[in-house]
Amino acid sequence: MSFSKQPLETLCGPGLVSRRLSVLPAEEVFLKGIVEASEGVAALYTVGSGQLMAVAPESRAWELDELLADMSREVRSLSVAE
Repeated sequence: MSFSKQPLETLCGPGLVSRRLSVLPAEEVFLKGIVEASEGVAALYTVGSGQLMAVAPESRAWELDELLADMSREVRSLSVAE
């Protein structure tokens, strides 16, 4: 079985929004746990060490942005970009 090596950006199609996250590698698991516990607001993918991508339906973009704003207040190393 082979897996696609497409960049994650190409997997985010119509109806989806994405946010790039940068965080200390030691805090990745913590962030993934919070997103996973947030009732399907987004899926979180690892792009590289300390680099993540959050993908959500357009209809939940405001929830994703609120969640990321809350997390950035708790996790000082977190930065978010669209």
